[in-house]
Amino acid sequence: MMRSKKQLSKDEVKRLLYKRLLGILSPEEAQELADWEAQDSGNEQLARTVTSLSFIEKAVTDPSHRQAEESWKVLRHRIGYHKFRIGHRSYVYIAAAVVLLGFLLVAGYRYYYIGESKSGILRAGTEKAFVYLSDGERMEMNDHLRYEVYMQQEKGKKQRPDISPNLFHTVVTPRGGEYTLKLDDGLRIHLNAESSLTVPSDFSSSNRQVNLAGEAYFDVESDPEHPFLVQTGRADIKVLGTRFCVKNYREDNLLLVTLEEGEVEINSAYEKMHLMPGEQAMVHHDGHISKRPVDTYLYCAWNQQRIAYDNEPLFNILNDLGRWYNFEAAYSSDRLRNLRFSMDIEKTADFNEVAGLLERLDKIRIIVKRNKVIVREL
Repeated sequence: MMRSKKQLSKDEVKRLLYKRLLGILSPEEAQELADWEAQDSGNEQLARTVTSLSFIEKAVTDPSHRQAEESWKVLRHRIGYHKFRIGHRSYVYIAAAVVLLGFLLVAGYRYYYIGESKSGILRAGTEKAFVYLSDGERMEMNDHLRYEVYMQQEKGKKQRPDISPNLFHTVVTPRGGEYTLKLDDGLRIHLNAESSLTVPSDFSSSNRQVNLAGEAYFDVESDPEHPFLVQTGRADIKVLGTRFCVKNYREDNLLLVTLEEGEVEINSAYEKMHLMPGEQAMVHHDGHISKRPVDTYLYCAWNQQRIAYDNEPLFNILNDLGRWYNFEAAYSSDRLRNLRFSMDIEKTADFNEVAGLLERLDKIRIIVKRNKVIVREL
């Protein structure tokens, strides 16, 4: 009587391929794997490819793979993660093989399973913004020098009696854009994607206030006689001299103010609070303010051209990344939205590299179709 062949799940296939790579397959398991390979030519090709020496060598020497590993090491060092140090050399080889095969299987499924592969590459954002002038004209900005020239022109106009002193312009970064403004009073403002900043046309030491929607990093030189003010609609942030970042997207439940250096004062309709370095203020929808100590790097890393998260829900991560890479995310289940991940990588990486890093945790599959990112169960 012919023996029926067992249908293997993807997890079972991975387990058997792990063992084949490590040379510990039992005769029964070897037969199971052989039967699975015989069921479809694609299965045989996948198994042969991900366990071949040439494929392994390519994966080990792949720059994005090395970069992901190095970035992961940086984040583990920052959060004091020492749990999985292994002393014996043979265990190191085994651990490396298991991690490597996890990566290879992701790559194998991505490239060999018909209809399930990524289509299209989402590039990282670039420096770009639009300036909407008080007269309704729009200017496109691709570098900070153009904005500095514009500000000098506005200063010249300020001397004319027929020009109103109460004019404003708005700097807007689109999805997939960022922009750095440098003002002549020693103020540097770095706008993240999908943000807007309204600035007085006659911005000066006697008129140092802006209005922010979205996310920005501020580097403000000290001037006790002329405090700098950031208005957000939820609270005002009074600054004497400091470095801090503000996250104030309309769809977020909280206004976040994270202080790296100096001191700021936050005023809402409900209360007032002072922040010290290493603290983060959370302004709630009712104006109530709470604060907590945080690793400021995680919240301001984007200003250093990094993408960093520590145990953050996937929904929050992809919301942020969607602004930078210009995509919308969809999930096959609510469970996936709440999965938590840690990462620390270059902000200039293509999104496919970011997706590959997330997939290596063996919890999700990420499929890119134009400007749509679909997250599925693995």
